[in-house]
Amino acid sequence: TPRVDVTPEDDRPRLRVVNASLRVPVADVYLNDRLYFKSAYYSFISTYLPIERKKYRLKIKPADVVDTGSIIEREWEFKDDRQYTMVLVSKTDGIDEPWVFEDNVKGKLTAGKGRVRLVHASLDMPALEICLNEQCEVLAFKQVDDYMQLDEDVYALTLRVAGNVAPPFVSLPATIEAGQVYTIFIMDPQQGEIQPRVILHRDSL
Repeated sequence: TPRVDVTPEDDRPRLRVVNASLRVPVADVYLNDRLYFKSAYYSFISTYLPIERKKYRLKIKPADVVDTGSIIEREWEFKDDRQYTMVLVSKTDGIDEPWVFEDNVKGKLTAGKGRVRLVHASLDMPALEICLNEQCEVLAFKQVDDYMQLDEDVYALTLRVAGNVAPPFVSLPATIEAGQVYTIFIMDPQQGEIQPRVILHRDSL
């Protein structure tokens, strides 16, 4: 990954990459023909990298494979002073085109609260009801919700199939600290498992 100095006054777009797909367990990510993220393994979540404001062709290749074309591409235009997440997600016969969305974290946090968002990036999972204590959202594959503000606390993070009254099939503790921003990623189950990979990630913007 290129190392670029960032100052508080830097208003360039910033991009991070998340590999949520076991179809390409280790991937190289190119912007146009320049390698920006090397060997992004399954469950890898990068830091935000400043890039130039323009339209890019995003290209995904298997890592360390010489003289091969990209396995998937798409175009995306990045705007100044914005943060973006690009997620590598599965499709039935391989990897889907990169899923890109904006991370809108503008606005002040209320004192004593953290900011949390949910991302459903698992092809192998149906629509899920995802809860932090009693705060619940229903998300299907390739859906992301708005940020919610939560009090600093340790929450019960639970997952159940949407519309199902059975007990949650995932229950984990989730520590939310005041003044911090988090994303909860739901990823494909690892090989031989039936439960999705769930990662509570503290974002560094």
